Amino acid sequence: MHPLINNANKLSQTELEEKIFKLNRIYFSTHNDDTRRQVVLALDTFKAALEEKKIEEQKKQQDQDDSGLDNLIKIS
Repeated sequence: MHPLINNANKLSQTELEEKIFKLNRIYFSTHNDDTRRQVVLALDTFKAALEEKKIEEQKKQQDQDDSGLDNLIKIS
C-alpha cells in the first residue's frame, strides 16, 4: 500500500481502472528504479481497491439473484 494514497476506496471502478491504466503507462515509460517502486506501490493500492469493489458488486448480484429465486419457489 502506498502511504500517500488513502482515498482509493472512495473512487469508482471506472476511476480506479483509469488510474491503473495511467500508472501502467508511467511504469513502462520510466527507467528510474525508485520511480518504478513508487508506481508499483500505487498500483497495488489501486488494484486492491478495485478488487474490493468487484467483490462487493458480486455480493450484491448474488443477493439480488438469490432473493429473486425465493419468490419463484413455493412449497405448500
